[in-house]
Amino acid sequence: MEFLTKLLFFGLFIFNLIFGIILFLNFMTNAGNPAKKLSETLIFLIGGCISFAGLYLAWKMGYVPGSYGTGSAILAGTFISAVISVMVGLFFFNGPIHWQ
Repeated sequence: MEFLTKLLFFGLFIFNLIFGIILFLNFMTNAGNPAKKLSETLIFLIGGCISFAGLYLAWKMGYVPGSYGTGSAILAGTFISAVISVMVGLFFFNGPIHWQ
C-alpha cells in the first residue's frame, strides 16, 4: 500500500510540476508580447504561483515526514485550485471574449 501512495504522490508531483512550468512559461511568453493583454499575463502568473506553492507545501508536509497520502491530497487540491483560478480569471477578468 505504501508503494501505491508513493507512486501516486510522485505522479501527481510531476504532473503539477509540468503544469506549473507551462503556466510560468506562458507568463514569460506573454510578458514580452505587446499584443497580449496584461490581465491574461497576470492570470497565468497567479496560476503558476498557486501551483508552485502547492508543490512546496506537498514537499514539506508530504514527502519530508513520509506522509504520502497527505501530500497527494495537497497536490490534488493544488491542481484543482490552480485550474479553477485560471479558468475564472480568463472567463471573468480578461475582458469580453471575441470569437473569430
